Formats: sequence, C-alpha cells, structure tokens
Amino acid sequence: PFASTMITTDLHIACTGAHGGSEGAILITGTGSSAFASVNDVHTCIGGHGFPLGDKAGGAWLGWRAISHTLEAMDALQPVCDFTEAVCQQLNVITPEDIVAKALHYRSGDYAALAPLVLDFAKQNNAGAQAIINEGTVYLTKMLTRLQALDARRITMIGGLASYWSSQIPDTIQRLLSPALCSPEYGAVSLARQAFKEA
Repeated sequence: PFASTMITTDLHIACTGAHGGSEGAILITGTGSSAFASVNDVHTCIGGHGFPLGDKAGGAWLGWRAISHTLEAMDALQPVCDFTEAVCQQLNVITPEDIVAKALHYRSGDYAALAPLVLDFAKQNNAGAQAIINEGTVYLTKMLTRLQALDARRITMIGGLASYWSSQIPDTIQRLLSPALCSPEYGAVSLARQAFKEA
C-alpha cells in the first residue's frame, strides 16, 4: 500500500539509531548476542546465529553454561559449591535427571533467567561463575576487535547486559566505545528519511 518500501534488519536500525543517523558499529548483548557494522555503505554482521548455535555471552548462554557447570559438579568433575547449589535451588531440582527433564523444553528466556546467578557469583569470585564470565569476556573482546578492524567510526555496546560486559572487557578495548546517541526508533526514522531522499 506504500509508494516505496525499504527492508532492512533490526541490527541496521539499532546501529543507525545508536550513532544518531550515521554509520558505525554496535555490539548487542541481551538474551543473545550479535554485532553489526555499517562502514562506507558496507554492512557486516557478526554472530547473531541464535541460541544454542551462537549468542555466546548472552543471557541464554550464561544460563546454559551455569546448568552445564552444575551437571559437571553433580558428576564430581567440578567442585560442588554455593554457585551450583544456587542453580539447583532456583531450578528446584535435586538430581541430574531432574535438571535434564526440566530443561528438555527450555527456550532462550528460560536459560536467561539463570544469568543473574552467574553475575552475582562471579562478583563473589566463585571460580565456576568466574570461568564462565572469562569465556564470555574473551569472546566479546574478539568481536569488538573485529569491529575495530572494519574501521567503524564509532562502536557502541547496547542491550540489557551491555553495561556489565563493558566493565569486564580490557581497558584498551573499553576506550574504543562510545555511548549510544539515540534509540532504534530514531534509527528507523532516519533510514526512512534517507531512503525517501534517494527515491
């Protein structure tokens, strides 16, 4: 019903908004994780392959790793500790079989509900939780380094876990980050205006 249309991704829209209508790059960490760069009209997507194939360092991944770690502790491959006991308590389970049955039909949001436990116990220097955070930090650092290599003018971290992860990455990478200038809604309007001018 419209005179013209423009179809693009939510990443492109969020990126345009984060940089006030200009090009740049974003790293999103929420329930999942993904990155996007717009440089000289070339768009590059990194990650965003969906859980469980991707979304590393996202909330779902954090919860999934917490459950995996807890199962290993129940098998005496990792030490049983306050962290693993807290996971069992939140899931209301006692045995490995209970966990497997409970998680059989879990979706991303169900796993992500355990993410706050990982963050809390990592702050308490729990070895298991800290190992999960370290793994996620290494991954996100690689993503940000890749965005830098694409010569993005600005790089912004957004999403529900962005403030936490930005405090974990090395200082040399933190200095590359800029705050979001506007919302995704602003990005959508900006792209529509650009498309209208070009039509």
